[in-house]
Order: sequence, then C-alpha cells, then structure tokens
Amino acid sequence: MKCPVCDSKEIQKDFFSNLKDSYEMTAERFNFNKCKKCNLLFISNPVSEKEIHKLYSNNYGDNQFYKNNFFEDIRFFLINRQLDFVISKIKMEGVKLNALDIGCGQGVYSKALIRKEFNVTAVDFKIRTVKELKNLGINAIEEDIKKLKFNEKFDLIILSHVIEHLYRPEYLIKKMKKLLSPKGIIYLKTPNSEFLFLNIMTSTSLFDTPRHINIFSPNSLIKLFEKQGFETEVFNEFNLNDFVNLINKKTEFKLNPFFVIIVMLFSFPFAMITYFVKKTSRITAVIKWKQKRSL
Repeated sequence: MKCPVCDSKEIQKDFFSNLKDSYEMTAERFNFNKCKKCNLLFISNPVSEKEIHKLYSNNYGDNQFYKNNFFEDIRFFLINRQLDFVISKIKMEGVKLNALDIGCGQGVYSKALIRKEFNVTAVDFKIRTVKELKNLGINAIEEDIKKLKFNEKFDLIILSHVIEHLYRPEYLIKKMKKLLSPKGIIYLKTPNSEFLFLNIMTSTSLFDTPRHINIFSPNSLIKLFEKQGFETEVFNEFNLNDFVNLINKKTEFKLNPFFVIIVMLFSFPFAMITYFVKKTSRITAVIKWKQKRSL
C-alpha cells in the first residue's frame, strides 16, 4: 500500500476506524489510513464509484445554519472578501473575466461572481437552484464536469469542497489544465487533515464518511498540484461552523439562532487557537501555473 498523493509506503493503517455515515444513509462502518509523510487521510474501504451516488440525499449540502437571513448575510460578506482577495491575484485588467464554478451546489460563489461582473459557468451533477442561477445570467449546467467540453478558457476556477469527494482527483486537475487561462487562478477549499481537534470531529461533515474519499493536509495538497505543473499557496481559514455543527449534533437545539450565537461565542477562543497555530478545520488554496504561459 502506498499514499495516493506522494507515493510513500509509510502508511498508518486504520488511523481512524469504525466511522459511521454522518448522514446515516448506510449502516456500514469505514476506516481512514494516514500517510506519515504528507499527512493525507484516505478512506481504506470506500463505497464503489457506481454506488456512491446513492448516498447523496436530495438535500445534500444544505446547511440549516444559512437559512436564517442574518447568517446568510454574514456568509455572503465573507465569500465576497475571499473572492476580492483571489481576484486581486489575477493580473488581468480591462477585460471581462470568465469564471467556472465546479461542484457549485446552490451556487453561492456563482452568485457572488456574477455580481462582480464575471461571465460565470456553474457545473454540478444536480443544481437545485438551476432556474434561479439562469435567471441571474449564469450558465448553469447539470452534468459531470468530466463529460463537458468548453471552447473558452477560464480566468478563475472555483473548487469549493469538491476535491475531497473525488476518487481520482488528478483526473479533474488534468481537466482543469485544459480549461485554465495562462494568467488564471484556481481557488480551492477543503477540510484539513491537520485540524487541531480532528479527533473529536469524526461524526461531523468534516469527515462526511463515506462521501469524503481523501482529507488533505496543506503539504499533500501542494504535492498533488505540483505533479501537474502548478504552484499552490495554502491558507488556514478561520472557521466556527465545525464547532457549531459538532455541538448541534450532540444537542436537540437544531440550530436555533439564539443557540448558534451562544455556541459561536463559546467556540471563538478554540477557533482562534487553531488559526494561530495554523491547524484550522478548513484550508483554502490559491493555485496557479508554476511557469508563465503565453496568451
């Protein structure tokens, strides 16, 4: 056995074992191995690719947390700040930029980008808000990204909480190589295998067993994209959601807004600690070509 990212044979088998399906859609238990060299966690007994789609519920990815307008406004504010930071790294001025949102879900990033006057294409297997996105002028496509062909190049590719679901992430990266413009940026978000409190989060969406196939560390993420000719800058993301979700899972408050605010205040010091020691629950990455490419 070897690590699927760095090829190391230094593997700690069943580093996490006997994990339940966090959505309780199967009674099967699952294990994760750990690469001692790059800290990648990878599932050792995955559901087959042909069967895994059955374990995605119709409301998969919905977060009750954001059905409250107050929290939804905070979410959009934070996403806009993230995008402003990423867009500042795209050295192109005076032209309307093309963006591709892969695994767009409800299209949160797509909506933010269309407001920033991007040409936006959003892709996912199933988009529950497809009509809404199309009404906003977004090219929303319900299809497997691997089956799609595009004539244009994209200046920004969003990959938010997608790569951890892929059995062979290198295939998608090769696809993105054909789609990314010479000065383009890939913006990625994913759970962090080096999260300081990872051991107590095995029942939450951080693991999302068995839908998460790989849980990346900053080092393993850098190595994965380096193989395909990219350079990657990884950032720790300050995040309270996972603490809120953990406590909510243990209680019966079911994300009551008052309860959420109390939990956020309680969780804040712990989230700050993870941020300062650079071991947050989620990491983001800005990925670009390692060498300059001609236009």
